Amino acid sequence: LIGRFNVYLHTDDYDVVALEKILRESAISPVLGFKMFVEGNGKHLEITDDTYLAIAECAHKLNTGARSLQTIMNNVRSRYLKEIMRGNSKTIQLDSETVYNVFDQTMNRKVRG
Repeated sequence: LIGRFNVYLHTDDYDVVALEKILRESAISPVLGFKMFVEGNGKHLEITDDTYLAIAECAHKLNTGARSLQTIMNNVRSRYLKEIMRGNSKTIQLDSETVYNVFDQTMNRKVRG
């Protein structure tokens, strides 16, 4: 239901550990969807291990439950869209610093420090 509203709604919190577990283990993980999108465009996605925690931390700040994972990944996807669709590089690298930067730019608030 939350995904159908065009505004942020506050729900019961998942903690960061639970959100990271969803990213790593769920068959409907937004990271898995992003990987399939990248590979569907003939590229390879490399994700550093700390990226999952970064996504989970940013999602936790949104306070919209597991749906916030998709929000974060949609913003990340937008950042890479041009490179995925038309770029010359065969490898797309996603790291925690990029996730934090995208979050800071799109949500206008700082996650860290």
